[in-house]
Amino acid sequence: MTQKLKFQDYVDIGLSGTKADVDLLMGYLTEGADLLRLKLVDNALTLIRTAEGRNQIQYYLFHGTDIQRNYAALYFKRRGFMNIVHKAYTKGLLDKDQALSM
Repeated sequence: MTQKLKFQDYVDIGLSGTKADVDLLMGYLTEGADLLRLKLVDNALTLIRTAEGRNQIQYYLFHGTDIQRNYAALYFKRRGFMNIVHKAYTKGLLDKDQALSM
């Protein structure tokens, strides 16, 4: 992923909240991503309010890479959906720190 997005692009993606938008954001979450990109993606994810976007974030919670699962868990924890985070934890997809910390 080498496409350069501006802050407003991330905001627009988050507000749109489609499945494709979540896929794009999650594609930026790699172990080599710089801190700025991680913060921009995190901010954009917090803006997602659509059921379609939420469902796709849930997909990444159960099927994503470690870093994608971390950000998906954070998304659900911020909204108080601890039941889904607990489910991922009991399946061994998150460690205790990931599941319980904010």
